[in-house]
Amino acid sequence: MPSISYLQPLDQPFGATRAMTWLTDALTAGRFNRMRMVVAYAKEGALLRLRSGLEGFIVGGGTIEAVFGIDQCGTSQQALEFAARTFTRSWVWQHPNLMVTFHQIGR
Repeated sequence: MPSISYLQPLDQPFGATRAMTWLTDALTAGRFNRMRMVVAYAKEGALLRLRSGLEGFIVGGGTIEAVFGIDQCGTSQQALEFAARTFTRSWVWQHPNLMVTFHQIGR
């Protein structure tokens, strides 16, 4: 059974919970063998800060699958190239209605 945790946006700038720390800990803890992520606006800088944890996770037998939204040009080409080189599988998604963004799905 997957475990789902929600981070409040206001936790981030004040250091109560940092997503980067949480992800690094999860990738290196040895408790998981699969990571799935859905990201609206991916940037290479964030992925590079996670690089050693992501690569170590895969070398250790884990799989990483990701879906990247490309609406509003928020995801960088470099992030997509990093994912293509590093992750087990990745997909790009854009809503067919250009007036709808990735964040509006399911509303």
